[in-house]
Amino acid sequence: MIHNVKPELLNEKINKIFDINLNPNGEIIFDIIWTENTNYKHVPNYNFDKEILHDISYLTSGLPGRTKEIKTYAFGCVLYSLEKSI
Repeated sequence: MIHNVKPELLNEKINKIFDINLNPNGEIIFDIIWTENTNYKHVPNYNFDKEILHDISYLTSGLPGRTKEIKTYAFGCVLYSLEKSI
């Protein structure tokens, strides 16, 4: 689970995956918890850290691609697509 990974490290890893592993027009799908709801009951034993909220703009900044929101869930997360432009 990457929800408790520090934003700086996650940004670095997303950049690396994007640059090395993603083909042109390839896509990364991921979700971001956007709520500070500490009762995130959909994952057993999940300890939500309010200090580690991921921001889609920060995580994808500087990448030559297109980010789009796919779906927002009522329980507090958003599903995103990051497509690599050619």
